[in-house]
Amino acid sequence: MAAQIHHVRNRNDLDQALAAIEACQLIAVDTESNSMYAYREQVCYVQLRAENDIFLIDTVALRDLDPLIPILADPSRVTILHGADYDVVCLARDFGIRFGRIFDTMLASQLLGKPGLGLAALCLEYFDVELDKSLTKYNWGQRPLEDKYVKYLVEDVAYLYEIRERLTAEIAEAGLEEEVEIEFRRTADLMWKKRVVDPEGYRKIKGSRLLEGTALGVLKSLYLVREKIAEAENLPPFKVANSQALLALSRVSRATSGQIAKQRAFRPRIWRKYEAEIVEAVRQGIAGEVKPETPAKKARLPREIGLCNDELREWRKAPAEERQCPRLVVLPNHAIAEILELRPKTMEDLALIKGLGAKRIRLYGEAILAITRQRL
Repeated sequence: MAAQIHHVRNRNDLDQALAAIEACQLIAVDTESNSMYAYREQVCYVQLRAENDIFLIDTVALRDLDPLIPILADPSRVTILHGADYDVVCLARDFGIRFGRIFDTMLASQLLGKPGLGLAALCLEYFDVELDKSLTKYNWGQRPLEDKYVKYLVEDVAYLYEIRERLTAEIAEAGLEEEVEIEFRRTADLMWKKRVVDPEGYRKIKGSRLLEGTALGVLKSLYLVREKIAEAENLPPFKVANSQALLALSRVSRATSGQIAKQRAFRPRIWRKYEAEIVEAVRQGIAGEVKPETPAKKARLPREIGLCNDELREWRKAPAEERQCPRLVVLPNHAIAEILELRPKTMEDLALIKGLGAKRIRLYGEAILAITRQRL
């Protein structure tokens, strides 16, 4: 497509863009964030295609996107996204943007059973176009932006109209309209989950199970001080100290600057600035002032729930093979979770499960109820 590229860096730029955006019933949207470079991640760019116009909204410079809220929340419009789950929650978190209706090209591809679900795979399949996805891990909070990064931003929305058109035809041919819409609605309703530091999160570090006693206390203390520093510096924890370096440091016998510095666990700038706090963390661990908690045992599901879960997952294989479709077309995992929670015994009960839909109930309702009546 021959698109007009517009850079939006302030409210005046956005106001000028609104006329073109409001005129469209179909809008393509993508976002770029700095999650690999910040403790408190934020959306750094919102790319938006409205017919032959592509707007690159610099959300480092412009944080007020209120004019877009009613447009994107309008259920008479369709917003096309690829892998919408992350974009949906980030836009809601940063700008209060919610979507009235979405079309997720990745989800649609998944329900169709396509082998390649990425945007690059779809562009190659449909248009024989190779996208450069090597910039995926770029720090989008950096400015100024070189031309190659602008090209990347543009390409992430440039083909979404045409991809949706192809996928819509394939969905109709496969008769998956209802199943697809259920997944789209579910994705559009997702909300951001606030980051909560788990004080026992150090146990997820590979090799931590081999530690015991004082070493485990030191590791916990170092893990917690790393989180504190990461938040203060607005850096992801791995940019403060590598987890395996913390593991090695947990075995020190004395809390001295010299012994700790030898391990080079913390980045040089971090060590210079937070040396006293890091040494104190090691001291507290060695002294037993920071104690590992006994891991709580995972609550076991009631036996009938576990058996029903297993049986539903096993049952869906046969109809999926018969239809030559992915298993989530027959019965997605989230619908199974709802079934286990509601314990349906009648068709009326099944109708209360949002993840099913009328078509699945018609095709598979009796088979599902045969399992739930026996197991639940």
